[in-house]
Amino acid sequence: VESRVESRVESRVESRVETRDRIKMEMKDLPSITLKGIADKLKLSVKTIEKAVSKMVADGDIIHDGPRKGGVWKILK
Repeated sequence: VESRVESRVESRVESRVETRDRIKMEMKDLPSITLKGIADKLKLSVKTIEKAVSKMVADGDIIHDGPRKGGVWKILK
């Protein structure tokens, strides 16, 4: 039972890291991409992308530069 729980926790962590990396790749390819655009490309919900991006901004990995409509994403880490 314990190994199944550990396995689930590890796969969730790996999934989060992979999602963050995929988001960064999309932002690098098209800095003006919207969260909806990222969600569509990665086939994930907009809410999932919003949560991940909020955490990435809070962690100082990325920033959004410019106005809400028309700004660009900058990858810091």
